[in-house]
Amino acid sequence: MNKLPAYIFIVLLLVSACALSPQVIDISPTLRHETSSNLDSKNTITIHVNDSRPSSLLGSRGGVYNETALLTTNPDMTNNIRATLIDAFKTIGYSVSDNTTATGLNVSISEFTYNNQKKTAVNSISVRAVIKVECRNSRYTMNNEYTITEGKDFIKPPSKRENATIVNATMNTALNKIFEDEKLFSCLNNQ
Repeated sequence: MNKLPAYIFIVLLLVSACALSPQVIDISPTLRHETSSNLDSKNTITIHVNDSRPSSLLGSRGGVYNETALLTTNPDMTNNIRATLIDAFKTIGYSVSDNTTATGLNVSISEFTYNNQKKTAVNSISVRAVIKVECRNSRYTMNNEYTITEGKDFIKPPSKRENATIVNATMNTALNKIFEDEKLFSCLNNQ
């Protein structure tokens, strides 16, 4: 009879060991932008970043309590992305202003998801980012969309640091697409 509480304790301990806690990921992009002459500019632009997703939820980490092991983005995500974009554009010669008559670049995070497909011996993580951009100059408006999906397999559920690395890498790749878009730069340069 005395063994029953010990078994219950062991079962509860095993079940709780399988539970994954929620994580909040800080999005801190680092951009690799070119400094070639075709990007060099003396133009003034405005930069706006918004998160058009319905919530800050990226997805679930999985585990026994899938619905509570949630992965979310930090509320400062759009401010961090905007600051990084401003620095990058200043580095290649643009002036950035809040003047609404300047050529405008609007960046919208329309999708940012995390998916954990638990396979037999691995956690197969995929992160997807969809970024929409709109450039408005005095002559026309240009729209584009960049979609990136990156993945990695882990033997055990990824730690917060590992999740932050893969989530930020995906956002970095998506944001770097801005600096590879010649049509966008034509618009920003009012061409």
